[in-house]
This record gives sequence, C-alpha cells and structure tokens, in this order.
Amino acid sequence: MGIDGEGSTDDGDDSPLEEFVALLITSVTLLTAFGLMAAGYSYFWVVFIVGFACVLPVALTGIELYQDRTGGERTRNREPSDAEEALEELRARYARGELSDAEFERRLERLLETESLTDARTYVDRRSDPSPDEERQSPDRTTGDRERELDRR
Repeated sequence: MGIDGEGSTDDGDDSPLEEFVALLITSVTLLTAFGLMAAGYSYFWVVFIVGFACVLPVALTGIELYQDRTGGERTRNREPSDAEEALEELRARYARGELSDAEFERRLERLLETESLTDARTYVDRRSDPSPDEERQSPDRTTGDRERELDRR
C-alpha cells in the first residue's frame, strides 16, 4: 500500500539502471540547488521542482519503457516460462500428496536437467540409447512404484 492507503503499482524491484539514474539525478539536483543557494540566488528552489518533479519521473519512465522494449531486467509484468509453470505444477502435486519424496526429487531433477532446449535434446538422446546399467534400473519407475506393483499381484 502507498502512503495514501491506496494500492501502489511500484513493488520496490527497481533495476540497477533505475537506481543509478535516480541517484545521479538526485545528486545533481541537490548539488545544483544548494550551489545556487550558496551563491546567493533567491530562486534556487526552482531547481528542486524541475529536478524532482520533472526530470526524475521522465527519466525513470524512459528507462522503464526502454527496458520493456528491449526485454531488460523488468520482470514484474512478464509471463512465466514453461519451465516455471512445470515447476509450479510439480510443487503443487507434491504439496497435494500426489507424489512421493523420491518421485518429486526425480521429476525435479529431470526438469532441471532439461531446462534449456540443448539440455532437453541431450536428455532425450541419452534416454533413447540407455546403457546396460540404465536398462536394469529404469528411471521411470521408483522403488515405491515397484513395491505397489508387487502388492497388486
């Protein structure tokens, strides 16, 4: 919530560029205003209005637009990636008790192994030609799955 009690759209995750520009403009504004005051100019206060009410908001808005267009570090409005959605679904299934600890860890490991397209291709290639050790111990079935299958028989 903002100071006035209304919801604020700024959630405090400014990029380093925004922080740097804000600091730079604040410093220049203060130095200029106090320098003019020390020099005896009676209208030094105008620098505060121009610096903080005009230059700073315009500069920060420009940086935000630039970052939105170039895909910069702004992440507050972006869509979650497929990997993030898959991870959230995996966590939700684990939280609901649909997955055992071992199954959750196995699927999480597989998800993290295939995070990029290159990693996914490597993973699929490795799984399509399993080694003799991998054939004996199938990664698709956990110990708990094997025990349940034996119990059904």
